[in-house]
Amino acid sequence: MRIIIFASIILVITGCQNKNIDHDLKNSQIIHHLTGRWASDVGGWEIEFTETGQVEEVIHPLGKVVLRPGQTTVFPVKEGGTGFYKTGQCSVSFDEKTRELVVEIIIESFRVEKRGEIIEGSSLDDLSGVLSDDGTTWDAEWFSVPKYYVTVPDEKYSKHELPTGGVEIRQLKFTRILK
Repeated sequence: MRIIIFASIILVITGCQNKNIDHDLKNSQIIHHLTGRWASDVGGWEIEFTETGQVEEVIHPLGKVVLRPGQTTVFPVKEGGTGFYKTGQCSVSFDEKTRELVVEIIIESFRVEKRGEIIEGSSLDDLSGVLSDDGTTWDAEWFSVPKYYVTVPDEKYSKHELPTGGVEIRQLKFTRILK
């Protein structure tokens, strides 16, 4: 079991080297189907793709805050306090033959503080699946490798690693909500 999880993590980190995938999408026919905002049926995911097929912004289930690739987002927390997310570059690839769309989202670091308690960490999320023929839905498998740490001053926890169950995999259905 450990070997399967390790191999899966390596695949996500290094990516699959498939010559049928147009990594920059500049020659792909998919762009007119992809452009716009997509929302998932669970978790609160939203992804907006540009006219060049790149990720413009993401609403991630972790915090439900608008994130932009390569930028840091600072925001107030409803219950008081502040938070930030530092997002890495997002990658998008598409295989014309199988219609498989793969989106990788990296949260390099995040930190949310409220009432003296702090949760921080990072996340690597891979969303992959087949885009419908009419380009209105995308059945994706969400593969996530999170790391979470908590600091609770009253209970003397300092950057205590929270159990995440390791690699998480869920099925999602995205629907194109805006063109």
